[in-house]
Amino acid sequence: MPKREKEYGDELYKLENIVAYTGDIDKNPSVYFQINHDNGDITYGHITQDHKNKFNIGKEEVRTSDSYEFKNEMVYNEETELNELRSFEYDQNVKQGTHFHRSRNPHIKVDPNDLETIAKLAESIGSCKDIKPKYLDQYVQDKIKEYEDTPDFEKKLDELSTTIEQVTKKYVKKKPGNKLKYEAREKRCKDLIDIEKTALQKDKIEKEKVNEKPNLKEMSKPVNLSSQLSDSQKSQLQNVQSQKDPKQSKDNKKTVQL
Repeated sequence: MPKREKEYGDELYKLENIVAYTGDIDKNPSVYFQINHDNGDITYGHITQDHKNKFNIGKEEVRTSDSYEFKNEMVYNEETELNELRSFEYDQNVKQGTHFHRSRNPHIKVDPNDLETIAKLAESIGSCKDIKPKYLDQYVQDKIKEYEDTPDFEKKLDELSTTIEQVTKKYVKKKPGNKLKYEAREKRCKDLIDIEKTALQKDKIEKEKVNEKPNLKEMSKPVNLSSQLSDSQKSQLQNVQSQKDPKQSKDNKKTVQL
């Protein structure tokens, strides 16, 4: 089993921090989380369980701001030509980066005492453990840590590399003006993959060196050539030895006479 020592956004994405949801509660709703700090800051994020863009499924990037707003507003839908209520998130904290998000539906606030609803919404925490793949830098780092001790780590790295390319292609098409930014991010992530692959290759080479070392204990044993010969070869060897023996005996006698 892959190891998961710590999951992204653990401090925020907890049952007790659920504040609202959008969509049908029985059909993979998006679930919103908040932590209200004593200094007035708000840590926030949401989990998207269903979306036509597969790279937008998972945990939203966690943010903390002193100017966060979460509200429903009426907007005009050009496709339906109707005014519709939608959920909006506004964050004007320039120092940490402004943020704007519009949901496909209005949000429904959750009563902290409605334990049944909270328990149902909390299922999203278990079904979406990762940050959304569109946040590539964090996603790739988390995945490398998760799979680094698995037997198919190299295969996982190849799959991760493919995901990096797919995400880049998707968002370059969506926002061509950010092409250079997305390509730079792709390079950063692929560099991480290359570092891990290089380490794997070094490990393989070291293991091969160990396996190729001669067994000195085996080499010190006397070699029994006859055990490696065929029956016909053994017979020829015996004939040669029998021919040599009389001569050897004769020479021995001469030596004694001297």
